[in-house]
Amino acid sequence: MKLTLERFLDLYNFRNYRDDVKNESKRLDTNIIRIYLSDEIGNSTKWVEFGIYDYSEDEYKQDIYKEFINKDTLKKEIVDMYFDYDLNTFCITLKE
Repeated sequence: MKLTLERFLDLYNFRNYRDDVKNESKRLDTNIIRIYLSDEIGNSTKWVEFGIYDYSEDEYKQDIYKEFINKDTLKKEIVDMYFDYDLNTFCITLKE
């Protein structure tokens, strides 16, 4: 089954509620994902880190990522995903 970046962003829960912050308005935070833009060997330096305020309805989240990410990129297939414990970041790789 093909999983596109767009479908992944719809499914991924970016919410990160922070108990360690005293200011209530700053407790609603976001998790960051790293998106490798190419699965080409040797091209692992071409990446972006991305987070979305995800405490509203799904359409709000979709409006945000559709504004920032190119339509062609949203249609790309994800070929790898993993959690990088050294970076403390969820990573995905898009097919070239």
